[in-house]
Amino acid sequence: MVTAVLDLGAAVRGLRLDAHLPECRHASRTVVDCDWCLWALDVPQVRSLLDVAADVRALTEVGTGAGTGPAGVRDTVPWVLAAAQVAAHRTQVVVDEVVVPSVRSAVARLADAVDAELAGLDRLVDVAVAPGGPVEQRCLRTAGALAATRLGRPEYAGLLAAAPPGVRRSVTEVAGLLSGESQAESVVPVVDAIHWRGLPPLRTQPEWALRPPAGHGMRHPGPQRQVAPSRGSLEALVVESLADRVSDQLLAVSGDLARIGPPVDLVRSDAEPRRTARGRNSLFRMALIDWHLSLVDSGRASCWPGRAVDGGTAVTVPWVVAAAVDVLRGVAVSTVHVTDPPGFDLVSPFR
Repeated sequence: MVTAVLDLGAAVRGLRLDAHLPECRHASRTVVDCDWCLWALDVPQVRSLLDVAADVRALTEVGTGAGTGPAGVRDTVPWVLAAAQVAAHRTQVVVDEVVVPSVRSAVARLADAVDAELAGLDRLVDVAVAPGGPVEQRCLRTAGALAATRLGRPEYAGLLAAAPPGVRRSVTEVAGLLSGESQAESVVPVVDAIHWRGLPPLRTQPEWALRPPAGHGMRHPGPQRQVAPSRGSLEALVVESLADRVSDQLLAVSGDLARIGPPVDLVRSDAEPRRTARGRNSLFRMALIDWHLSLVDSGRASCWPGRAVDGGTAVTVPWVVAAAVDVLRGVAVSTVHVTDPPGFDLVSPFR
């Protein structure tokens, strides 16, 4: 138990203690060898605060697209989700529950220092999720590509008619190459790769390390083929080429789609169950993540207006975000809530 504290940042140094605790009766020993002092310091609050401090530094030091560190990580939804979870972890630390008075005072000082660092991380998150900021732009691009896979359906004819000519041409062309379901199947791994740029190792959230490389080992939407083409065969190369062409074309027109439809309210009840740490462990190993829905559910989607409604929260998202959530319904999941949100009516304004 004592070793765990020392491994988490050397509690004696972290708490800035250079002498025995006032309550200690073993002053003849050195501080680092004093079993009583180390026992008094080995409390969950110390370990948790040192974990939070380490994770705040790790998330602060990763780079943006123009910064140092892994390029673009700070501009991603996973980075925002991890920062929000670190902040939630800090709220679970109750300093007043520390029994030894001098340790409680030292832990309170450590908590103040951690909170100051956490405030700095929070300001970075605010910049990333601001309206028109990098996270929103990334989401609109990927959500637009997923939304475009629906536009070939008859019920979306009115919405497609409102799109710019270039969008209509691209949607018509890809519809002649692949069905809407197969288009989505092609786009999903590309969407995942755009959002998942990796994260540094996090003490409060080790489950992120279980994520496979972007687009690998995931379930994708669309019907399962009865017989998959043999790897390396001509058929497999043709399918791969079509998938690349479709995803490239849909990503190319995705930026024009957000403006053609009205925004949609995504409503979440306060009573909806949230994922536990154990649930996230399983999630990150096996599931396809809906990054757009996860951002909304995180409470940090400042790029889109939110408001309290009866028994819950409504976030008004661009229609492409709602459409992307609908495309991935039942296939991809939120990292925050266990259930899917209610369905959306995306087409009636254009009938």
